[in-house]
Amino acid sequence: ESAKGKHRVVFFIGTERLFRKLICASITGVLQKGIAWLTEGTWRHEWWTKTDHSAPQHRQWLTEDGSNSQLRNAFAEFKQSWDEYDIKVEVTRAALQKDYATAQKDALFSVEGSESYH
Repeated sequence: ESAKGKHRVVFFIGTERLFRKLICASITGVLQKGIAWLTEGTWRHEWWTKTDHSAPQHRQWLTEDGSNSQLRNAFAEFKQSWDEYDIKVEVTRAALQKDYATAQKDALFSVEGSESYH
């Protein structure tokens, strides 16, 4: 609390990729305004407006994964089970959140129940 509202200066040393992650994390983490980012070396002109160097590899990975029948089948089965749970999306969402959104959620692979979703 004693630092709340004060300006910060962050000097970053690392790759453009890591710097991009740090900046994005600060935005999604809703950090307070007043942070000045300093870094060593040079960057591509307006690097923040350009695609990350790893984007082509991610696209290739997603394309290959998306063309895999195992992944398509898993999504189809998930959708079918979701749709069969209840006709109302709100009912399905509430019931499954009650079952899965627990302190043990990272350890759960399934919960008790006869529904095909489980």
